[in-house]
Amino acid sequence: AHGMPGNESSRIRQWERDMVQTLEQLQVIKEYRTPQALRSLCRIFSVVLPPLYAPYYVQMARDLNDSLSMAIVFAVLTSLVLTALFESLTQME
Repeated sequence: AHGMPGNESSRIRQWERDMVQTLEQLQVIKEYRTPQALRSLCRIFSVVLPPLYAPYYVQMARDLNDSLSMAIVFAVLTSLVLTALFESLTQME
């Protein structure tokens, strides 16, 4: 009797199947996942943008008869919406 035992060839076939499956998963990640640079840009955008709107919020408070609370609500909502958009992008991957 020459050749490999049946359990050894079965094990080699299992390793081959695992390797092919892993390579297919890597291909899917490469083709469909958002690149790291774009995710980093989105994160920076969602963190840096709300403070840049601060002068607009101050003007809004003045225009609304010194309604500081309304300006704060808009500032918080802007930050929450941008964070929610980023998190939904992350969850969709």
